[in-house]
Amino acid sequence: MTGPRPIPFVIATVLSPLLLTIASRALVDVVGVGFVIPFFAGVIGAPSYLLLGLPAMYLTTRRWGARVRVFTLAGMAASLLSPLLVVAQLLMDGRTIDPQMRWLLFFGLLPMGLIFSALWCGFAGLLYRWIDRRFPQ
Repeated sequence: MTGPRPIPFVIATVLSPLLLTIASRALVDVVGVGFVIPFFAGVIGAPSYLLLGLPAMYLTTRRWGARVRVFTLAGMAASLLSPLLVVAQLLMDGRTIDPQMRWLLFFGLLPMGLIFSALWCGFAGLLYRWIDRRFPQ
């Protein structure tokens, strides 16, 4: 199976968290404080999304096609790796992982990462499909 077209893929995967973060920020202005979490998730989660999610989505769409479900599952699988990378970095620095940090990683960042990776990667799949159909080769 052929991989996704590179330019629409990069545009869709970069725009996805950006557009959803901007939309959540607009909701904060309209609705109030309740939508602050998606805004901070965009700020905090964007590096791991770009470092882990983008390659995972590209490699899986090369294998299984550029479907929204494939984008979503690849992003969620990559999201499972991010707390492990944080733990590995802490251990390489010679630090111990205190119970509060464990709680934050595995009961705070991991579930939030899974939720937002599904949103961002699923939306990236929708954007890719729209761009690919709107601007054929």
